[in-house]
Parts: sequence; structure tokens; C-alpha cells
Amino acid sequence: MQVEVTGFTPNQKVLADVIWAMDSQDAVQRFIDTLGTEQLRHDARVARDMLTAAVLDQQMDVDPAITKIIDKFRI
Repeated sequence: MQVEVTGFTPNQKVLADVIWAMDSQDAVQRFIDTLGTEQLRHDARVARDMLTAAVLDQQMDVDPAITKIIDKFRI
């Protein structure tokens, strides 16, 4: 699967590339925990969340059943 996300800072782009290559949420969290500063951890969490949102958006475009479920939680 390929996902296109815009709006990353340069640091977030690098972190997103690393996170995208990981195979589990546990691995992502362990990676984030190893980052040396709170700013890097923050950037990694933002990158992770933006990737997650992009994947969900893409899946909603593909699967109407997912859209119906997510629409229940919209504000």
C-alpha cells in the first residue's frame, strides 16, 4: 500500500519514512520511546498519527462499510 501525506516538517518526513517501514504498532512505539528528545518524540507521534489518518482516509475511499462505521463517530 502506498499513502501520500503532505504537511510534514522535514524531521517528521524522515520519521514517517522510518515508521512506515515498521511492521507493528509495538515496534513503532518502541522506536518513539528511544528518541532522545521530547521534540523528536512529539514529531514521531505526529507523523504516526498523520500516517494513520491517511490510511483510514484511503480505506474509506475504497470500502463504504468503513465509511459508515467512522461516520458514527464524526462530530
